[in-house]
Amino acid sequence: MNPRHPIVLVIAVLALSACQRHENPPPPLDAAISSRSDSALGSLHIVIPSGEMRTVDTIDVSITISTAPGVVITSFAFNPAAHGWTILHETSQPPTMSQTSMLVEQRLLTIEPFLPGDYEIPSVTAVLRSRDGTSASLETSPQTVRVVSVLTEADKDLAPVRPLLDEPRQAVLPSILPTLIWGGTLLAIVIVAAFVLVLRAHKRPKGATAAKPRSLYDDTLSDPEFARIALGLIASKIHPLEQVSCDAITTEDIIRAINRRDSNPVTSQLVGLLHKLDAAQYSGDSLSKEQRATIRSAIEQLHSPPHTPEAAA
Repeated sequence: MNPRHPIVLVIAVLALSACQRHENPPPPLDAAISSRSDSALGSLHIVIPSGEMRTVDTIDVSITISTAPGVVITSFAFNPAAHGWTILHETSQPPTMSQTSMLVEQRLLTIEPFLPGDYEIPSVTAVLRSRDGTSASLETSPQTVRVVSVLTEADKDLAPVRPLLDEPRQAVLPSILPTLIWGGTLLAIVIVAAFVLVLRAHKRPKGATAAKPRSLYDDTLSDPEFARIALGLIASKIHPLEQVSCDAITTEDIIRAINRRDSNPVTSQLVGLLHKLDAAQYSGDSLSKEQRATIRSAIEQLHSPPHTPEAAA
């Protein structure tokens, strides 16, 4: 045997192996991936446009079901949401007839991922049934789609993800805490002041802001009160220029003032009643209704003297 033959044989085997590897390269990640299931009653075909996508992208999944004449689809199942996908919308194309007299139905689903990672496109299942009762189950193989983040490693270093709540809470809350405390205190003071004002307004008698002076015609007056008010009225009419407190008026003062005036039946009657008023005010003597009426009548008939410069002097 020629010693060159083993070397040539080894070279031939290596060349054949290299050709085979070149003829069947692994599919790129961005190439479309698909799976198909066939039977005598029809076929089921799923196509995914790419095996890799970004988190901000969507992907359109195409599902085609072809059935022979007289064959119906009794069940259909495809649930990508159970594997982390979000179904944005789903459409179905009207059935069409192929050149081989097969009824073709196509469904299109637009889905999107949520986070980066490997996502599974689940298998599609369908059950076909013919007119004579023959049935066939079709099922595609599940496929994997790689989802990559739109952020590169450089982007992550330049713009790190920050907590949404923890850091702002630590930085902002201490600075606004004194403002919140003072604002709450001021609000509490305003509420208490308003409550006190409303309470006082409810307690104040309606239609009156100050106590009205009591009249001699008030039957609820006690004898001392009646005598004090009567003496004050007499003094104001005898000498209106003298601003004397009712509590400082004495019977002798009033009698002296009456004596300085012209004598008439009214003044004479008042002199006789002054001692009864004095006794009622200081000694506790009682006044009858008739005596009160007589005193009121005499006071009403008593006229104030005209104001003249001589009188003022």
